[in-house]
Amino acid sequence: MIKKRILPVVMILAAFLLQTTVFQSIKLAGAVPNLLLVLTITYGYLRGRTSGLVIGFFSGLLLDCLYGSVIGLYAFIFMTIGFVVGFCKKIYFTDSLILPVVLIASSDFVYCFYYYITEFLMRGRLHLGFYFIHKFLPEILYTTLAGVLLFELAAHLEKPKERKVTIKADKISRYFTEDYSSEDIENIIYQLLEEWQNIFGRDLGASIMRLPSLEL
Repeated sequence: MIKKRILPVVMILAAFLLQTTVFQSIKLAGAVPNLLLVLTITYGYLRGRTSGLVIGFFSGLLLDCLYGSVIGLYAFIFMTIGFVVGFCKKIYFTDSLILPVVLIASSDFVYCFYYYITEFLMRGRLHLGFYFIHKFLPEILYTTLAGVLLFELAAHLEKPKERKVTIKADKISRYFTEDYSSEDIENIIYQLLEEWQNIFGRDLGASIMRLPSLEL
């Protein structure tokens, strides 16, 4: 639980520092990858709408404090994108990166369009084609490339640790004759656990521990 809360904070601060310092010196065609937007998309995709909304708010607020002419504009854009991307959570946990790449590229396009409306169009600068080719397209490409790496890192950190349980043969043989195969024993154990869980509740381990000591 602590890791689940602290990790996004660390990732937001790291992405903010990288975006505003390191990547400022390694621009691609004058563009810097929008790592905070990628982080918003990533957590919205991995955890759902609420996480996308919250992380989008704080990520956007950092940019508002640094670059925004109107406090809350970036926060609103990021929150909206994070919330919408959160609907894709149900189709997560596939090995393909196609959907994350599409989400990152399309979300950055939406962000750039919002940015064009608020920073250029409302000031009478109407050259959409010029801004798209020379400013927005390099950023979308750079953000997508860097975003794949950031997404892979976040997805790896989000995956729960795999637990392995080993039961010694001499102990389990006390309860099963030699007629039972390893697969039969495994299925019976699962069936018993399911039945006990229906009786004792979801946290089976805690419920069993509260029972009088049993000699296994």
